[in-house]
Amino acid sequence: MEPLFTLKTTITEEQYRRGVGSGINRIRFNILSVFFVGVAIFYAYQTYSLIAMRGVYADDAEIYILNGFISAMSVYFAVKFLRLPKKVIQNAVNQVAVKTGSTTLKSDLFFYENEIVNKAENSQNEGHVSYADVSEIRDFGDFLLFQSIRNVAVYLNKNQVPDYQGFQQFIIQKCPAAKWKTIY
Repeated sequence: MEPLFTLKTTITEEQYRRGVGSGINRIRFNILSVFFVGVAIFYAYQTYSLIAMRGVYADDAEIYILNGFISAMSVYFAVKFLRLPKKVIQNAVNQVAVKTGSTTLKSDLFFYENEIVNKAENSQNEGHVSYADVSEIRDFGDFLLFQSIRNVAVYLNKNQVPDYQGFQQFIIQKCPAAKWKTIY
């Protein structure tokens, strides 16, 4: 079966980072960080209150140490959760670099009647995404990211599409269930 049309696309590392970052639920990481900071404040306040009410006694040393340890670990986890999204993005970029030898994604996109086939330039792998599986199309201004329900993403540099308006109408027709999301 012949494709309806083919596009060559190049995605830079910066574009790839933005695309991967858009799929990370940062709110979840922020809520966990706030939770751990709250735990640290609670145990620090509990220790302060104990000292203020009773003074410093050797009998309470275990409580002071335990509260201090819990507070320190809570702050550690809060910082860890705040840094996690950047680490996830960097790991994704590193995987691309290992697989392709470059952080720039070059691929051929074949648009068939029922699916998009993504063939990376420096890889033997092909990614198949059915139009019906595309759940969201994220428009970043300079590139599009097609996100499927099967957790497969297809990147397309908009500057490399000769007739973007026609292409957009084609995609709207083929992916009617997909939500368009503009991210700048």
